[in-house]
Amino acid sequence: MRRNIATRYVWCDWACVPQGPDLGCELETVRREEIRKQVHIYKNARTSVVWIHSISWAEESSSALKQLLLLEISRAAYEEDLEVIKTQVATVEAWLREAKPSERWLMSSCWTLPRDASLIDRDGEKLRDERFCNGSHASVRDIATPISSLTDKLAMAYFIHAERGHDLDTKRLGRTRSKSFPMQDPEAVTSLRQSIKTLVASGLAGSELEEGPLYILAGRKTRGYACNEDSWWSLITGALGLENVQGGKVQVGNEEAVEVIKRQFLAVLIEKFQWEMLLLPFPECRIQERRCEDGEEELLERDWKWTDVVDGALLPISLFKVAVESPLGKLQYCGLPVLSFSYDNDALHITAGPAGQKMDLIRSSSEDITYFRHYRQDNDGLRIVSPQDVAFGDDPLLVGTWFLPLWDVDNKGGVCGKRCLLLILFNGEIVEEGATRAVFGGMIDVWGLGVESTLARELVVYPWGPEN
Repeated sequence: MRRNIATRYVWCDWACVPQGPDLGCELETVRREEIRKQVHIYKNARTSVVWIHSISWAEESSSALKQLLLLEISRAAYEEDLEVIKTQVATVEAWLREAKPSERWLMSSCWTLPRDASLIDRDGEKLRDERFCNGSHASVRDIATPISSLTDKLAMAYFIHAERGHDLDTKRLGRTRSKSFPMQDPEAVTSLRQSIKTLVASGLAGSELEEGPLYILAGRKTRGYACNEDSWWSLITGALGLENVQGGKVQVGNEEAVEVIKRQFLAVLIEKFQWEMLLLPFPECRIQERRCEDGEEELLERDWKWTDVVDGALLPISLFKVAVESPLGKLQYCGLPVLSFSYDNDALHITAGPAGQKMDLIRSSSEDITYFRHYRQDNDGLRIVSPQDVAFGDDPLLVGTWFLPLWDVDNKGGVCGKRCLLLILFNGEIVEEGATRAVFGGMIDVWGLGVESTLARELVVYPWGPEN
């Protein structure tokens, strides 16, 4: 191995974090310190290597992992018709299912996060092929690239279907040249949305930090850990680099309850990434979770809460790659209201920046709106609701809502679109210390804002639930 990666020293991770409920004081101390030590090693290492035990690259030709690595759909010259691409989804999903048990430490853990980590086979040899991203040998990136590419193409197909076969947004990132028409079979559309959800949840689709933290969070539940808490610490200290944010609000090795960890995690994520954390749909479904009572596991449903965002419960709407621009220039988040999360009341606070400033909120008006795209999520995944499905004034969820305009989107019929945060049950009533209350309605693209408006210094935004 040292010969193949051209280095003198190799540090091997043999699952050296102590686990279990009864470790004793000494091992508890080791556990609290070990993750911090590992992060320090990884950050200062010249290279990182993942050892693939299940294959010999020179001999094997049909393993699921090798098929994923060599999937042609990820290559730059691949311009297959979207209908053909959809037929490959079942095969790719089957390869993912097969690869996970055979290489569970790679495919079902945090090891899919360091994209530049080199892959070597059981003989210590690099996985060589000139088609890989670096033109030489495989890295984790070469597993993620085909999954990301396939996910992008499926998201394009659904987006164009939702637009009824017309992709008029010439600025949309990754805009396809392939033909795609509205699908007549509702089951085919549902299957398409389910596949997008499955691929994003794999933790391999667009989950580099450049794509935004929501991609990384979306794959959290597919990564297995001996301790549930570690699934957050690996993201906090590793992929998202949050260990020193604002003096270390999130401390590695903290033994607090998981729910408290999630609240701390969400607060620091929102503090660092701001509106990137809110590129979310409106959740139409309840959260399903497994709980063990008296030795029996059961599936329960509950209303969603803000901390479900760090669980990856909501998929990023940036999957559809709609081009957005700030009215103030290229910096997308420049001049926008400031976000923060309250530990105490599970509420998101939106403040209008420096003292004295206020946000301009627009009341929705079905007479003025010429077109809209409301992003929602049900049990089958992301979906887009537009006038193709229901008139704005006929949708009970949208009637009486308010908009917080954020970015410009494309023009339709000479009207400039606005990406807005949809505010439900907003009535302008001041509820606490000058703040007004609203319920989160997800992101919406709107063409033709109304004229009725009001000013707000601060919004306290709650999750949707029956009490609303």
